[in-house]
Amino acid sequence: MMGSQMKCFKKYLLNLFLFFICITIYTSCAQFYVTYMFTYPPGSKPHENNWAYIGEVWFSPVGKKPYPSYSKKHVAIFVEDKEKNNYLKDKFDVEGADLLAKATWDVFEQLTIVIYEERYEDTGGEFNKNHLRKEPRDILILRYQFDDKTKKFKRIEYKKLG
Repeated sequence: MMGSQMKCFKKYLLNLFLFFICITIYTSCAQFYVTYMFTYPPGSKPHENNWAYIGEVWFSPVGKKPYPSYSKKHVAIFVEDKEKNNYLKDKFDVEGADLLAKATWDVFEQLTIVIYEERYEDTGGEFNKNHLRKEPRDILILRYQFDDKTKKFKRIEYKKLG
């Protein structure tokens, strides 16, 4: 009896060890994303399923820097309809701290996305200490125009702001 209990205990310890190894690997490889969703027609909301088109802006840090710190971020923008047909897929990198987005999409053919920084507290680093502010700061304006031939949105403006 004692031998089978010891065998069971060793198996338990081995499983527990493997569990912690897997968790460690998963958390060290996981990518942190911040997303912003927007919809068309105006007034529709993503969670109410009353939209015809839905868009997302994804932000993820490059490397191991904390997201709020000033660093390079990957940005991905997508628009699709309810049948999952893709109308916009745009990817690029931008430098900033604690990035967020807001979209203006009043007319289907014209989509504007503003990427901005929001810093309400010091998140560390010399850049953040020197640029601490209470109001958001627009850093990039993106304008897209719907192309009737390709049935896709094309970027027509990429304007960096101060």
